[in-house]
Amino acid sequence: MPPKPSEASLAPSVKAAIDMNKMLAPGISDTPLVSAAKAGDALAQYEMGRRLTLGEGMTADLKKAADWFEKAAAQSMPQAQYSLANLYEKGKGVKRDYQVARLWYQRAAESGNVKAMHNLAVLFAEGGLGKPDFKQASTWFIKAADHGLKDSQYNLAILYARGMGVKQDLLQSYKWFAIAAKNGDRGAGAKRDEVFAVLNATQQKTAKALVKAWVPKVAKPSANKLASIPDAWKNKAPAVVTGVQNGQQAFVANQAAIAKTQSMLGALGYNAGPADGQMGPRTRTAIRNFQEVSGMPVTGKIDKALLEALSMRVI
Repeated sequence: MPPKPSEASLAPSVKAAIDMNKMLAPGISDTPLVSAAKAGDALAQYEMGRRLTLGEGMTADLKKAADWFEKAAAQSMPQAQYSLANLYEKGKGVKRDYQVARLWYQRAAESGNVKAMHNLAVLFAEGGLGKPDFKQASTWFIKAADHGLKDSQYNLAILYARGMGVKQDLLQSYKWFAIAAKNGDRGAGAKRDEVFAVLNATQQKTAKALVKAWVPKVAKPSANKLASIPDAWKNKAPAVVTGVQNGQQAFVANQAAIAKTQSMLGALGYNAGPADGQMGPRTRTAIRNFQEVSGMPVTGKIDKALLEALSMRVI
């Protein structure tokens, strides 16, 4: 196994010498968003990376997206650090490099980004950095679980049940399976009941009290929620238009929303067909599959909840 790179060798450089015009997709001119990104605005740089990832209003280009995310990440923007780490972990737009992914996930996680906490834990648990390190994994799963992330809650329950990285504790295992189930994890309920069945009456009472007493920690807003972008940066075409159906207000997906959904589903590995803005059988099936896996109502339709859930998963 090659020696582990040092922190210094992993520290990403800011590509100041790169002609920023080369970081733009073909046909993109100096819009207010582009101008702000070139001028060094971290939010604008992140937004450029996001749009280039999804092909939103410009030609998708993951390599250029990585360049813009790196610009914003170098300015200590946790959301950009998370997105850049995600590209390195998956090898999209950049050469796959788990060590660099770990570095950026850790920087984002230490700043309070909850999704980065989870993904960093998964890297340690799955052995992407070498052999699995369940002690490190449990540390970050605990942090993300405490902030309400159900996937971390489920994984942490598994670790407590098996005594991996933590001392075996079936009370804690029950607690986290129960909380994950309350948060909508489809498999956690059965696991919760399995653990509960092996506890004695006193332990069962204590376990239920642990669940009842749990209160999620409040995630740091600046590390998890993006500031509103100026109106001048927004795409002219809305993703979803409001209409009226059967006398009730409803959200009706237009062509831009369908294309955006198809692009995001494709980025997550679902076969939604080409991002052509046409709602066909493959797109509906992909939406249903994503909704089922995500614990959402399975409708096969595009709405605000779907778009938000996809956006959270993709970047």
